[in-house]
Amino acid sequence: MKFFEQLHRLEQMHQLIKMRATGTPKEFAHKVGVSESTLYELLNIARELGACIEFNRVRRTYVYRNPMSLQIGFSSLESLQIKGGIRNYWSLQFFRSEVV
Repeated sequence: MKFFEQLHRLEQMHQLIKMRATGTPKEFAHKVGVSESTLYELLNIARELGACIEFNRVRRTYVYRNPMSLQIGFSSLESLQIKGGIRNYWSLQFFRSEVV
């Protein structure tokens, strides 16, 4: 899967999880447009990035254990002393959010 496709899928997944509208893993994979095995790979990527995701068997949907936000973008590092030349970096992270 291409990098930007993965980003788009992670954004789709984040929105569905926030809305508690994923359904079962098979339904979730269909909504995101991937196979079930690819869905599990993307869930693992999200977890590695800090997302606390679990499946709620009663509601039959994936949920965040804590409110989360997904932030994708570039940040300036001008305040840091950088040796070797790069002044900007790209980041993709899940953060705990206080807003539900």
